[in-house]
Amino acid sequence: MILFDRMAVKKVIGGILKNSRPYSRGEVATALAALDKKVSSNDVRLSRIEQKRLAHLMRIFAVEKKGSQLNLRFDNEYLLQTQGETYRFGLSMEAGETIVNRNLPVRVRTQTGLSDTTQQTGYITLLRPTVTGQVRDSFAFYSDLKFYYLTGATFPDIPKTEARIGQAGLDAATAGLATSYAKFKLPWFELLLGKENLSWGPGRHGALLISDNPLPMNMVKLVAWYKQIKFHAFTSILGSGDLDIFLLKNLEFYGELLMDDFYPNYGLRSPFNWGSKLGILLGFYYVNPFSMPNTDLRIEYTFVNQYTYTHDPMDTTYTHYDAVIGHHIGADADDLFIDVRHWFTDKLWMAMGYELQRHGEGDVNKPHPTDAPRDDEWEFLSGVTESTNSLSLGLSYATIGRYFADLKYTVSWVRNAQNKLSENSTRHQFILNGSYRF
Repeated sequence: MILFDRMAVKKVIGGILKNSRPYSRGEVATALAALDKKVSSNDVRLSRIEQKRLAHLMRIFAVEKKGSQLNLRFDNEYLLQTQGETYRFGLSMEAGETIVNRNLPVRVRTQTGLSDTTQQTGYITLLRPTVTGQVRDSFAFYSDLKFYYLTGATFPDIPKTEARIGQAGLDAATAGLATSYAKFKLPWFELLLGKENLSWGPGRHGALLISDNPLPMNMVKLVAWYKQIKFHAFTSILGSGDLDIFLLKNLEFYGELLMDDFYPNYGLRSPFNWGSKLGILLGFYYVNPFSMPNTDLRIEYTFVNQYTYTHDPMDTTYTHYDAVIGHHIGADADDLFIDVRHWFTDKLWMAMGYELQRHGEGDVNKPHPTDAPRDDEWEFLSGVTESTNSLSLGLSYATIGRYFADLKYTVSWVRNAQNKLSENSTRHQFILNGSYRF
């Protein structure tokens, strides 16, 4: 949640480990209650917009603080709900519509040397029933089904789905995506069984080890925590570390280092050996920059070297449904991301962004050749480099948990598309997205 990121950088919130997501309802409620207490006692001063967002979140999570006991209730925004002393269940229904307009290159050479483009528009209708419930403090469940009806042009990346089925006799397709799990609270830890997305690390434009880039994964997950230490265990393991530094109020420097593997046999050249699979993420987050209230500035740089996420045999490649489980840029790539956003009210905000993304010829499905020398070194953006410069402008209007509408326009200049020399093009994308929760 953006509010939590802002409050953490302002050094006014605790009780939540912001680099391990998703947050549990209890974590969110505890952090909200602690922040509300500080605001009520005038220990913390928030802007008018931040106060409104906090108040609304308190209602959404139905937080009551009675003495030392934190009481969580269902909010009144469920379509159907029932609640007793030892249980609570709720059903919400969301409907939405997304319009995507994108110009795509056509593989036809022109006199200028540029590929022609064709403009395509797709329409995505969403129906989303969500069922949630809890019995005492020991068992909870969650089921989120997203059903899509797709007409017009279809794009492989919008929306992300588990399956798409063409409808006979109709120029349309249907698709689905489901997140569902059961959670058990045990004496020393929580046990989750089901499908969920995880995101670990301080990055907000991506994460090196575990990100929300792939579809929800089937998992058995154990979670335990003690104060500011949180332990996760689920069905796969890699080595990664992340760091946040709050040197000044309203200013955060953060980073993440991924070491998938490391070959120490080559002295000072060991980090450059092909078998040393590394990723680096560095970020800078500034709340209310240059005394501009209700404004965020974030700059994030990521580099993933040539053979990171690759494995031999290929069936152990670090992907799920062909999507990289780590950072969305994949292997042999780097990315510079700049984002500025400003809240005009607690419901209306604008975002402006710039991104430079570069890809070498490496790929998660291209492991190091088995017949190549063992002392090979990885290349920085190997071969012909594809580079994409993008500018974006977005406007959003939303009430948390009830409705939202956003409009985003992106123009991208692509050089050496698909790592082919002089394959240059300009691409435009327009997305209008809205939904309402009944």
